[in-house]
Amino acid sequence: MFVRVGLRSVIKRGLLLSRTNATAAAVDTSPSIPPPSPPLSSSYQKETDHVDAKSSPDAPSTSKNADPASEKSQTHAEVPEKRTSKRKRPAISNATPRKWNPPMLAGRMPVYDLAVSYINKDARFVAGQAKQLQADIEVKEAQYQGQLKTLGPNPELEELDAQLEQMREKLNILDIQSQINLPAVRWRVRNSMVDVRNPVHLRLLEQRWRNEGDLDLLMERLHQMHVIPDVFPVLHPSVNLRVNFIPKGRILYRRRYDHNRIAVQPGRFLDAQQTNLPPHLFANVFHTETRLYTLLMVDPDVPDPTSESFTSYLHWLVPNIPLSASNGRMPRIPAKVPASYVPPHPQKGTPYHRYVLLLLPQPCAIDIAVISEEQRLGFDVRAFVKQYGLGLGDCIGTRTGGGAHMWRQVWDENVSWIYENVIKKSEPVYGRPPKYDEYEEFKNTPRYVAQN
Repeated sequence: MFVRVGLRSVIKRGLLLSRTNATAAAVDTSPSIPPPSPPLSSSYQKETDHVDAKSSPDAPSTSKNADPASEKSQTHAEVPEKRTSKRKRPAISNATPRKWNPPMLAGRMPVYDLAVSYINKDARFVAGQAKQLQADIEVKEAQYQGQLKTLGPNPELEELDAQLEQMREKLNILDIQSQINLPAVRWRVRNSMVDVRNPVHLRLLEQRWRNEGDLDLLMERLHQMHVIPDVFPVLHPSVNLRVNFIPKGRILYRRRYDHNRIAVQPGRFLDAQQTNLPPHLFANVFHTETRLYTLLMVDPDVPDPTSESFTSYLHWLVPNIPLSASNGRMPRIPAKVPASYVPPHPQKGTPYHRYVLLLLPQPCAIDIAVISEEQRLGFDVRAFVKQYGLGLGDCIGTRTGGGAHMWRQVWDENVSWIYENVIKKSEPVYGRPPKYDEYEEFKNTPRYVAQN
């Protein structure tokens, strides 16, 4: 008795799985016959035949009397199992370094060999220029020190000092240009093998941040959400500021998953539970020396009933934060700061609120008094920046604009808990004013009045 098999039969884990016609429900009662093994590829069959011939030269060749089923079953047992997972690239970092190798052997593609040789030739030429400039700087410095000892400060010495500064800037540019196009250097930066003490690597990291969409997305959201010019008139970011919060699905397990936070894209909507604790901040600065920064967090969308408009509220203020390229994560925030972190609490009945983080460079260490709760409301960012000379807009210059980030929130049930336990004030509720009813005063008066 036969069962008609439809399409094809597949063999999986030694079992014969066949797609049959749904109407053919008959069962075969004949003795069970072992399923045939899958056909082997011709290349693999040639390799196994060649290996068998070498291992047993005296063995007779395949005869007609041999059992083909047994031979196939023996060969099938030697077939390696298929890989169930895709090959993954090994992890590459400074902890597990790798070495760059050319993508092809020399001579395979003459155009590629010519391009690599041209890049190396240009790198050697620029390095020679840098070496010559370094020698000129040493001569100028010796001349400067000699005039300083004999003549003291004078206008000619100031001019010589300005020339030395220009020569040092040019030397820095030549040092970067002599290595920035080398394939091995670019490969190391692309594969997270960055040396933060190397200005060439820092320059490539900054180019990636500026040219591959991260900075464009930030500036797009700052302009679309009108953070510029509502909070500050102009911003030229020079720091890649990233903000990490707890994912929404892991809020109930905050203590267990506190370390497992995710990066927040600029302009995203967050819940009050996610922002109940301060975020983890990462600031990628592109200078090797240590500089001081001030961290600001403001909400420019707090309703002001007296002026029937909006005002700003200061949520966080931390000055004198030391940052350098070797320290990508923000240092631990001290307990005593001018304004400790207050969780975002958008008021009920208001549209979404914009929460803006600013990381602004300082000219020097500053001392800021503790800001009271009354001073938080109505905090003027522009006046504060102008008072302490922070690197925003026209204060220092366009090259040291600092960093920025923003997200949005709306009211939910958890905001009431923040008002009750953190702010310890009654929660305000806002809404549209009721429509004026010109007949309101007459509704409670009698319609008909008896006259004498």
